[in-house]
Amino acid sequence: MSELAIDFGGVEAIKGFSYQNAVSTFIILSNYDNPSFYLVPEGTEDIDVFLSNKRYYLQIKSQSLSASNIIKPKAKATASILEKLHSKKQPTGDVYKLACTDCSCINDKSGEKSPLLSSVDDLAPILRYKLDRDKAKDVKHYKCATPEQQQEIIKNYENTHVLITPFSKEVSSYHTFLFGVLVKKSIATNTVKSRNLLSIINETITTKSTYKASNPSLYAEKMITGEHIAPLVSTNKAEEFFEQCLEDAGYETLQKYDIKASKATIAIPLFNDRHYCTIKSLLDKSPDLSKNKYNIKKYIDNALEIIADQSELDHELSANDIIARTLIYFIDKEFQDDNK
Repeated sequence: MSELAIDFGGVEAIKGFSYQNAVSTFIILSNYDNPSFYLVPEGTEDIDVFLSNKRYYLQIKSQSLSASNIIKPKAKATASILEKLHSKKQPTGDVYKLACTDCSCINDKSGEKSPLLSSVDDLAPILRYKLDRDKAKDVKHYKCATPEQQQEIIKNYENTHVLITPFSKEVSSYHTFLFGVLVKKSIATNTVKSRNLLSIINETITTKSTYKASNPSLYAEKMITGEHIAPLVSTNKAEEFFEQCLEDAGYETLQKYDIKASKATIAIPLFNDRHYCTIKSLLDKSPDLSKNKYNIKKYIDNALEIIADQSELDHELSANDIIARTLIYFIDKEFQDDNK
């Protein structure tokens, strides 16, 4: 059988968009807990980021870059990568970046920590680099330009940083790295929950990318802030903590399954669950309960005694229903203590 004549352009385009979303996810996970942070996918550039009074404009390239393909426009293109990046001039102090998998025209000695990713510095050496101006001058497109054009090329060239990502455009590469970020930031350690969280963030980025920012109001709708991500992270942490508590309490497999099934029936938000509110009221009045917080089984048993002595919930709920609500109460208290 002869080989099929397949055009792989669509495959590479999908990899490019996926890589761009992976870079966005990496930046979001690194900065979602900074109050000044927001990210706009497909804004002025592929990614716009605002952080600590600085605005960053990023073009994302899923291939290796050279001085030639940065300076010279592609066939049928009206502008080069460099011209596109600097075509919409913004106030002084903005930072222009190219994020890519590799770049042959950086100044190797110019590497410095990137403020965008400083919170994960010890996970991988993530540096931003300046471009090597001597390599720009060797490009034929530069040599054929007018002196004024050459001056503009060098000015933009020197005002551009290159961020080389610690992962490639392959799914396995960026998934593995982003899982590591989740563990490093104590967001998730469970593979299934990590996948779910990354999937939700990816969907958020993709959805926001489709909004057309034709005016400031629509641009604002595209923003992804910590307020979008923090609840997802908190929920994920709480779910992992819930399962860890079940393990630490030593319940048998079937009982753990029943407790998790009971948890799934609890009304959200919690103040809509009458039984949870009753349990919370009783346990809030029992300060000695916290003495057992490092022994979760003893904590639960003590809580069950308090609930049985001071209410008739055991006539309305199963033991596992009460345990599920007790664990949610315990986790909520622990999270409150962590945020003090």
